[in-house]
Amino acid sequence: MIADPAARHRSLWVLVICAAIGGLLILGFGRYRQALLDWVVADPAEVRRRVSLVFFVGAGLFTAPLLFFAGYLWRFGATIIRAESFPPPGHAVVRDTPALSGADAVRRGRTFKILATIFAGGALLLWLLLWRLAAIFAGRAS
Repeated sequence: MIADPAARHRSLWVLVICAAIGGLLILGFGRYRQALLDWVVADPAEVRRRVSLVFFVGAGLFTAPLLFFAGYLWRFGATIIRAESFPPPGHAVVRDTPALSGADAVRRGRTFKILATIFAGGALLLWLLLWRLAAIFAGRAS
């Protein structure tokens, strides 16, 4: 399949926008880190709840993109398996890609689904680790 320059252009813009959003989140966290810390420890009676809240919001920010990407990969793999064609009909490619059909395409679709499962498992593991870390910090904060 021949590369689509418009798809390449769109994917570049998505990459730039996502990198900009990530950079702004990092800058914002760095700028307001001390204010957040002051808020967490301001009321000794609320420290446990606030520590847990900060960890769960952080876990959501870290895992949301991973879960969205896992969902996209799962749907993409399912589309490939259903069509028995890679790339599936109607999907543009950003570089010249050899077309696959039949068992080879189904195998590629299953690979995408396996990757999606790994990413979703990683997000779940991150949630569990941050939940445990929040419990440890909340226990020591009081």
